[in-house]
Amino acid sequence: MSVLEDDTWRSLRFFDLPPSQRRPAPVETEGEPLDYSVIIEPTQQNWLYALRFARPQDAGVMALADYTLYSPGILESERRYSVRSWPAAAIGLELDPWRRRVETRLPEEGNPRSRALAEELHAAADSDAAYIDRVLALFREQPFRYTLQPPLLGEEPVDDFLFGTRAGFCEHYANAFAVLMRAAGVPARVVAGYQGGEINPMNGTVIVHQFDAHAWNEVWLEGRGWVRVDPTAAVSPARVEFGLETAVQGEGSFLADSPLSPLRYRGIDWVNALRLRYDALTYRWQSWVVGFDAEQQVELLGEWFGRIDAKRFIAVLLGAFGVVLAAVALSLLVRAGPRRDPVARAWGRLRGRLRARGVPVHAGDSPASALARARIVFPGSGSELDALAEDFTALLYRPGAGGDLRQLRARLRRLRLRRRA
Repeated sequence: MSVLEDDTWRSLRFFDLPPSQRRPAPVETEGEPLDYSVIIEPTQQNWLYALRFARPQDAGVMALADYTLYSPGILESERRYSVRSWPAAAIGLELDPWRRRVETRLPEEGNPRSRALAEELHAAADSDAAYIDRVLALFREQPFRYTLQPPLLGEEPVDDFLFGTRAGFCEHYANAFAVLMRAAGVPARVVAGYQGGEINPMNGTVIVHQFDAHAWNEVWLEGRGWVRVDPTAAVSPARVEFGLETAVQGEGSFLADSPLSPLRYRGIDWVNALRLRYDALTYRWQSWVVGFDAEQQVELLGEWFGRIDAKRFIAVLLGAFGVVLAAVALSLLVRAGPRRDPVARAWGRLRGRLRARGVPVHAGDSPASALARARIVFPGSGSELDALAEDFTALLYRPGAGGDLRQLRARLRRLRLRRRA
């Protein structure tokens, strides 16, 4: 479920929902399920990723009423979880009045030309499905284009996008599509996740990179439930079929902020082979450490100490506790280890502030890319955000090149995020 507030889509969290909406409705599953496991990097969020209609197989993973997976605790470290999915299952065949109100809600004012267009196209269609086709035809037939370097939008961002710039990436198209649907009374929501990935032939795993992040829509149709619609595919089929790198190869924006990333040199066979082999080794290590559950721990203790009885187990436990206690005491005595870098600490605080104001900031973002995204949401603070991007880049990536930590701190104290100039 998602709501539009201050031109930003926000997912409803678990405790935003009334008690009747906190558990998913039953779903009829057909065919063989897909069983798989996911190792997710820390995101500082609660959301977990999976294929369509997933049932968690591990304790500590919740399935919410909108069929998303949720961790009660924020992901502050790597986590592994197992999932069973039925990608073809029909979900949400019944839409209760509360959910219909939420999934058709728009701000009372704003984007009048887009609202008028929605009423016109919907009136000319004989069903909601036909209306969806008309909106997708609009994206295909008009001169819209996909780009990671879109022009800035004004106070009526959807109007400016649909009738002015007609240039943007997946979030622009998903936002405009959802507004057009809801303006016509069709339940719709924005879905954020990942599309695509890279198969590692070394071990058969699928590597999902941060640049595979994608936004699309789901629309509720009578008798079909929630149906996936990707308006970006109407504008740039290459983005969906072949990935981001192919879609933007003409403008040179792929990993523009990461010139040393091995992913930029996948065309060089030996570099790519080293990268994939390193990823396979990393996966083996992560699988062993992150997936080191209680059963594996008992098996390992049995290999080390033979049969585990109560006395032997208590002796091992006390011995391990003594080792840990000694290590803690030693660290307190010598006060080992440097404090966290103040620049990284300042960047972490700013990332949290941007997320709280609705800017999508991902774990792997550089300051330049994250603050460029923030500039789109807060055009009134564009010059301040640009200056901060330069400061952070100099201090984090070019030490000794003249970066000024005091200047950075002063800019952060003065920063005010303004949506209007």
